[in-house]
Amino acid sequence: MTNTADVHVPLVRRRRPRRSPLKKAAGLGSVSALTAALCVSGAVAPAGAEEVSPPQVDERPYVIEQGHVDAFYFNIGSERNPFDEPAAEGEPYMALKDDTVSPYQIRRPEDVELYVRQAALYDPVPDAPAIPEELHGETAYILPLSQQQNLLWPGWESQPLVNLVEGARQSDYDVDIHIQDVEGPGGVFLWTQGSFGAPGTLMADGRVRFPGTIEQSFLAHVHAYWAFTEPGDYVLDVVADVHHPGSEQSWQTNTEEYLFSVGEFVRTPEVIDVVGDRTYEAGEAVELTAAPEKAAVEVPRVDGEWTVVEPEWQWQQLDGEDWVDLDDQTDETFTAEAEAGERQLRAVATYPDRFLATEHEVVSETVRISAEIQQSVAFGDLEDTYSQGEEIALQVVADPELDQDAAISWEWQLPGTEWAPIPDTEGVSHTLIAEHALNGTQVRAHVTTGGEDYELGPETLHVDTTDEPNQTVAISGAQDEYSHGDPVELSLDVEPSTVLENYQWYLQLDGEEEATAISDATGSEYSFTFEEDVDGAQIVAAVQDADGGIVYGPSDPVTLHLRQDDEDDEDEDEDNGEDEDDGEDEDDEDEDGRDDDDEDDDTEDRQPSSEDLTEDTYGAVDAPETAELGEPILVSVAEGHQGEQVHSYLFSDPLDLGVATVDTDNQISITIPDDEDLIGEHSLAVYTDSGEIIGWDTIEILASTDDEDDDADDDQDNGTEDPDGNGGDRDEEDPDGTPGDEDGNGSGDDEDPNGAPGDEDGNGPGDDEDPNGGGPDELGNGGGTGPNGGPDADENGGPGPDGDGTPEEDEDDDLRSAPQSDARGGGGEDTPGGAPGQPGVKGAGGQPLAETGVDNRGLIAIGLLLLTAGAGAGALMFVRRTTPE
Repeated sequence: MTNTADVHVPLVRRRRPRRSPLKKAAGLGSVSALTAALCVSGAVAPAGAEEVSPPQVDERPYVIEQGHVDAFYFNIGSERNPFDEPAAEGEPYMALKDDTVSPYQIRRPEDVELYVRQAALYDPVPDAPAIPEELHGETAYILPLSQQQNLLWPGWESQPLVNLVEGARQSDYDVDIHIQDVEGPGGVFLWTQGSFGAPGTLMADGRVRFPGTIEQSFLAHVHAYWAFTEPGDYVLDVVADVHHPGSEQSWQTNTEEYLFSVGEFVRTPEVIDVVGDRTYEAGEAVELTAAPEKAAVEVPRVDGEWTVVEPEWQWQQLDGEDWVDLDDQTDETFTAEAEAGERQLRAVATYPDRFLATEHEVVSETVRISAEIQQSVAFGDLEDTYSQGEEIALQVVADPELDQDAAISWEWQLPGTEWAPIPDTEGVSHTLIAEHALNGTQVRAHVTTGGEDYELGPETLHVDTTDEPNQTVAISGAQDEYSHGDPVELSLDVEPSTVLENYQWYLQLDGEEEATAISDATGSEYSFTFEEDVDGAQIVAAVQDADGGIVYGPSDPVTLHLRQDDEDDEDEDEDNGEDEDDGEDEDDEDEDGRDDDDEDDDTEDRQPSSEDLTEDTYGAVDAPETAELGEPILVSVAEGHQGEQVHSYLFSDPLDLGVATVDTDNQISITIPDDEDLIGEHSLAVYTDSGEIIGWDTIEILASTDDEDDDADDDQDNGTEDPDGNGGDRDEEDPDGTPGDEDGNGSGDDEDPNGAPGDEDGNGPGDDEDPNGGGPDELGNGGGTGPNGGPDADENGGPGPDGDGTPEEDEDDDLRSAPQSDARGGGGEDTPGGAPGQPGVKGAGGQPLAETGVDNRGLIAIGLLLLTAGAGAGALMFVRRTTPE
């Protein structure tokens, strides 16, 4: 039978390197993949030309072509152990038993080549029931179950392992022989004779093809059918596990590689080295020699001798991505004259295979040869000084010219900065446009070519700065008017463009003498939310250098204006009275500008808790160590919240201190409630509008020193000299005098029970003709002067004996009868039912400044009316904090 079918079987890759000194030749369809893996660039060159010896045949010491062999032979310890390092006593090992000699020999598997003769070829394999269906009609080399004298008869033997456990029997063991990996040109099959002539499996999972595990349920000597589907070399990686279930002991043997060579073929080398220098002087003779690691031979041997196969040689050079044949280089040695530059070369050996009527190509390693040349690389000349708008040509000058593989990088160092890549630069040249900002800039280049590095520069650029800069800056995006809450989005445009990327925005509030730099506003764009406190503010911007100096600008200012309709709405809100039902309109907004219902909803969402006060959040806000009742304080908030509305709370039971806006100094203003129950130590926490805690701090709340002074004054002065007045406490002379309640509302007495209290704005309903109380004057004082009683224009709000409340006109009037700190108004003697005024801040009637509509998120006005007993004079002081955010 002859081989007439050319069946392609995928190459099975091994998982670990072979230890065998005989390296497998590539089979059909595998040569190109194998040789491609050998094309490794950058090989280390020999020190000089070497004498190259002819390749030698690489063979194993023993080639067994026929007869009985136990390929997988098992024994214990040093018993017949052929290895240099035998297994320990009592440990199993795996070797090869050669029964073709007498006496038999135990050999190392790596020393033996098991050859399957051409006589084992079936072409095609018959459709016999005893043969696996996968092989029917295919070409295969089959070794029989029973011995044939002219063929190899491999099997395996495990019986010597019986003494692993003393007193054990062969049936007490089981052995698993793992063929872990197979490398070869085709498939390897193993099976036995099954029931009714069908093939039987010897491997787990009913397999008949390797890789797989041969299972033995007892120790035995076994033979089987073997089949190989292609001619060539096959390498099997094998290891075995031995088990003794009775003692629950297990052992694993050594791992070995077995070589089966099958049929007639040419065994070729896997590696071809290239011997010779890699570096030359230009014009010097180049000599490179291809050196296969071993000679190619025909398998099988003839009369015990190998037939060496000589290849045809072809040298190739890499041209772009393609390898091109060199017509005059068809010998194992390459000779040429060194050319300037670098070349990549390789040798291709083509071995004829007369058995398979084909050729096997083996490719050498890739080598790089170069001829040394004197490369000069320099910085191109620069002008002494450049004028604005003039081109600055940066250039690398090389001789000879740089090749395409050269790598060039450009860097600059603007004044006051570190070295950084010049944007959008590549290649040997780059152009900059001269501007003031480039004066004093240093530039340099790094060039890599031919394995050498060149550092060029640094060179300093000089630009004439005696004239005005060409660059102009202007702010765009501003609107004519804004409403509260509108986004303000501004951009700074620079024309012509500049290399600088540092900007600064400035804010000057209405009434301030100079603009102030806005923290963190250093980009070409600036945006924030419009608030009423920036109405009339001006914003400018400039381009700066790294040291903060203005290079271009500042721009013309843009002025921010509050929309006129919004101003009219505010004025109308201030003039309109409030409902008189209960002193408060349930739909009114509270002091922070938020609707009560909305605030309740937000509070439910936030749900502050003392569990939020952790070590991680402590210190992110900074509050004063102490504060008095009723005192406004400033609290610092961690950066990143400028312009945001935040919520403040006192703990342990959360007490809402209201909403405030973080200003440009990262601060908020909070007023401590005037509640004596708060005296003591607390934790003050600040939350974002979405309910996330920003941080917390501790604070001690003290009693108000103003309250102590006022209490003392009240004990001496309030209502003691007016027996009929309602503005003070009752006394013995007029027990019916009724003081104002805590909201400043008085009531009538026995003589005039109809005296009506003022409404929540402090307005009394009566006038001069109605003795039941007068309305407030233009300062918000709770009652006019005259017989109706109440505070006069100086907010002193107390009647004298004649009831006109005008101390300037009547020396008998006693100013001490006017309350100073509790803001109670009172009636007079003539009209004891006069209505008191609404309390102010430490005033006697009038509207408190905290309700005047001044927005404490921007322009915060804290009015303090300082009343001095007996003087009746008041003073108003404003404190301003500016931020557009």
